[in-house]
Amino acid sequence: MSSGDLGKLEKVQAQCIRHVIGAKAHSSTVAIEVITGIVPVRIRIRELCCKEFLRIKVKDQNHILRQLLQDTFRIRLRFCPLEYLRIMSKQLKRALDGCVLEREFSGSSRVARFLAAKYGRLLYIRDVRQGQYLRLL
Repeated sequence: MSSGDLGKLEKVQAQCIRHVIGAKAHSSTVAIEVITGIVPVRIRIRELCCKEFLRIKVKDQNHILRQLLQDTFRIRLRFCPLEYLRIMSKQLKRALDGCVLEREFSGSSRVARFLAAKYGRLLYIRDVRQGQYLRLL
């Protein structure tokens, strides 16, 4: 999606928010997004790309999606979807340098299997340098 198209989408989103909450036509877009708690489209796209990137990175090393993510490429401005994910999550990748991604419930006990089935999407980041855990998804 080009930046022009994204700008148009943001304008339409702002107009819809104004109409729904009954704000004046010239109300600040940032103000109405803060008041309503709606995330701007650009930030939401980046957030979704980062979540999907992390979901793929946690998979086994030989998983097909992980292999495709490593082997993606682009020709000039033509992206494949996985390359777009990788480009959009570059900043996150830099921030996670030196950290280990791991799933929460990896034990073989009955309780661990139950929790993994119920909360399988939970993901933790372990900072190797400080030994701290951060819940992510």
